[in-house]
Amino acid sequence: MPDLHLSRRSTETLVVTLIVTAVSALAVVAYRYPLGYRKLAGALGTIVTLYSGGTILFRLGRMRSVIHTLDESLKAQANEPLSHVGWMITGQEQDAVSIRRIMVVWVLVLGYFAVLWFLPTILGTQVPSH
Repeated sequence: MPDLHLSRRSTETLVVTLIVTAVSALAVVAYRYPLGYRKLAGALGTIVTLYSGGTILFRLGRMRSVIHTLDESLKAQANEPLSHVGWMITGQEQDAVSIRRIMVVWVLVLGYFAVLWFLPTILGTQVPSH
């Protein structure tokens, strides 16, 4: 198998293309097969919620651990400057930012699923009852 190396720009372009394709495919499925989309949306919403919730809980647990370690370190070396624990403080801020980003993406994805859920109502078409 050939060894494939993509540049960062090529990788970003590929990822964005795949995301746009997935978003478009979901819109087509929601429009053409509303009942099928509702089944799919339930499963996708559950997966997104479990993944996002698990990631947030992992980050919060890591933050709690770092806070405990930072507390112990500061108690043990009370007269030392904070520069020896600066990496912990910076890491806390990075984790807080990543949690906010995950939450924003989570809300946007579930919002998109909800818009597609009501697409037949928005467009004035009816969902056949089965």
